Amino acid sequence: MLAEGVNAPTPAGLIVSLRLLGKKVLVVGGNKEAESRVMHALDAGAIVTILSPVSGLTVVLTQRVADGEVSLVDSEFEGVQDLYFDTQTGDNADGCKTYDLVLGCLDEYNESEHLAECARALKIPVNCADVPHLCDFFFVAVMREGLLQIGVSSNGGGPRLAARLRSHIQSTLPKGTREAVSKIARLRVLVKNTPTPVGGGSLIKKRMAWMSRLCDQWSFDDMANLNEDDVIRLLGAYERGEMEPPLPTSKIAPLGSAANNIPFNPTFSMLASQIPTLQQLVEDPIQRLSALAWLFLSVWLHILTYPLRATFSLLETIFPNWKTWSPPPIVILKESHVSPSASIPTAKPTAAAPSSQQLLQIPPLPASTTPKVVLVGAGPGSTNLLTVGAIRNLAAADTIVTDHLVSADILRHVPPTCKILQVPKKEKGASDAAQDVANELCATAILKNGAKHVVRLKGGDPYVFGRGGEELVYLRERGVSVEVVPGVSGVNGILGSAGIPATFKGLSEGVVVLTARGEKGAWPEVPAFGGGLKTVVVFMPIARMKGISDLMVKQGYPPSLPAAVIENGSLDHQRVIKGTLANIPELVISEKVVSPALLVVGNVCTVLNAVKQ
Repeated sequence: MLAEGVNAPTPAGLIVSLRLLGKKVLVVGGNKEAESRVMHALDAGAIVTILSPVSGLTVVLTQRVADGEVSLVDSEFEGVQDLYFDTQTGDNADGCKTYDLVLGCLDEYNESEHLAECARALKIPVNCADVPHLCDFFFVAVMREGLLQIGVSSNGGGPRLAARLRSHIQSTLPKGTREAVSKIARLRVLVKNTPTPVGGGSLIKKRMAWMSRLCDQWSFDDMANLNEDDVIRLLGAYERGEMEPPLPTSKIAPLGSAANNIPFNPTFSMLASQIPTLQQLVEDPIQRLSALAWLFLSVWLHILTYPLRATFSLLETIFPNWKTWSPPPIVILKESHVSPSASIPTAKPTAAAPSSQQLLQIPPLPASTTPKVVLVGAGPGSTNLLTVGAIRNLAAADTIVTDHLVSADILRHVPPTCKILQVPKKEKGASDAAQDVANELCATAILKNGAKHVVRLKGGDPYVFGRGGEELVYLRERGVSVEVVPGVSGVNGILGSAGIPATFKGLSEGVVVLTARGEKGAWPEVPAFGGGLKTVVVFMPIARMKGISDLMVKQGYPPSLPAAVIENGSLDHQRVIKGTLANIPELVISEKVVSPALLVVGNVCTVLNAVKQ
């Protein structure tokens, strides 16, 4: 069963760091995903070739080709023969050589499947974007700072979630981590070149054990602040055969500065770590005896201040949040308007109320007693267009089933304990299969996994080309309780963000909303132009832009009628491409417009052009 397949344990991938210096990598496709793959391969020192029609390249890839950083084969992928890069020289049976790695970035599932079969036939590792089961390996969400490189992988199950986890890890790294890694790497080379003391065990084992103890005992700050004197002291200790690396300077500071390194409430083990070794006393008796005197004083201070420290500990037990308390945040500020003519009743001067702004709190949802699925509209993408109902349900959810179009900023409202399940991208010809997965994930979470509050998070509004109605019927037929939280639809949210009014007196008295791809790939039924006082909005138009334009012209729409395509509507990187019904398909190609996008046709597209800001 599908539900069993979704929840069945998947063997984890082996995370390795692949050295691609001088290796030949083929990237099949020229879209945004291909652009990302090319950049990663170039950063790794690979020799990159792109297999794609030149008309399908993004602006960035076109520039890389023009600059000679990557090679271009101007054609579509056809078969095995495209995976050989040299037909003149080589050492295989056919007198030619294959690429070392193949990265597929194709929009059609069948093409990706064909590419994977051809690559495996030649024993070439292959990755097909957004099709995990066709991949021999997955890309990880990478954070790199100098020599430090951290990768997070979801094994193809949720790339966006992996990126979110990477950002979280990066934000919680100790200060000085990058410098610590860099300096320890240099010290490791120096230790490797230092004569290893005589004794039992292999030299490599000794060196690894000594370096491991150093990394365990020194703090990140101490390693990041390594100086030449510290390096000389460490190498000397290693060469003399000392089993333990010397303490960092911060822990054996002389009188006058040691107080800064002993915490307010130290343990006796911390104090004991201040005791200098015999070797250190021999090397610098005055400094070390001063440190020993300060240690003696610190022990007595530790004993004499016990009542005060005990009092603070008791306060922390009674008031655990007293150190981190802050005023409650203002969630929404609502203007308060008072009519000048209204009489203002007198009141006793108790608590002062805000005169111009009134604080409106968003109360949390009560705990759900009955397991339920809530279909939540996430709006067109911007967090500014989230409804209060959406925020409350995201905060209360224990499981979220989300579409790939929902932005990462919106998922930041999700509590860290919440389980996030990603619905596969609805590829061309496979949207019904992806929808079946979404239905199964929601039902399984409630009926089998014991979830109490499942949020089915959908872009825009669940009932406007979101298949929310079908999901509600599916779940209720299986006895699952369902609620619906409407969202801001792209019809008004995206048009508003793009500065295009949906209606305008004298120009548009109605809005027609269509989808470019209907049931089983059917074309939309475009109403006749008639008097022309209408705005036509088409969802998911990019792959069928030319056909939709021709279809509307046949229905009487003038070729010169204004039209606009809005890419990534409401987001910071939104683009608005304006033209006419006749030339908008060419503009989409020349401007490299990609999904998600919305097509708007009507005089409203230009009515505000002449209005100054």
